[in-house]
Amino acid sequence: EDFQVPFGLKCEVVKVEGEEHDLVFDLDLGPGDWVVSSHSTDSMFGKFSLRFQEPQAIQLFGSMEEFPPSAWEVEHFSQLDIKVIRQDTRLVQRVSIDQAHEGELNVEVFFVLEPLCMPFRTSVLLRKSTEEGRWFVASVDH
Repeated sequence: EDFQVPFGLKCEVVKVEGEEHDLVFDLDLGPGDWVVSSHSTDSMFGKFSLRFQEPQAIQLFGSMEEFPPSAWEVEHFSQLDIKVIRQDTRLVQRVSIDQAHEGELNVEVFFVLEPLCMPFRTSVLLRKSTEEGRWFVASVDH
């Protein structure tokens, strides 16, 4: 039986200028679910993060933007201040992609879905189109 992930995650690459691109993630959460923001200082919870398998070809610019912004809360059990995403949110990370890079780019999106305490790693495969040399999302694998 297929496991249905309890959230939605869409991704697209938007060219800004030159080697700069925005990785845009649309995270849709179910009622009562939440995720710790990448802006949270506490790492006890698995906060929303990106990892690149080809770090020489893709670099982060600044921090991730959130629309709407996450909010500070005191976590019930630990009593720690954490920044939390509790609603459907668009997350945008500006990156620089080396134009000379040939082949695909693999981006791993990681977060822990609360209150399930379930870690999720989603692989996003980026590919360059042959015509325009633009990057696009080839697949998203939960």
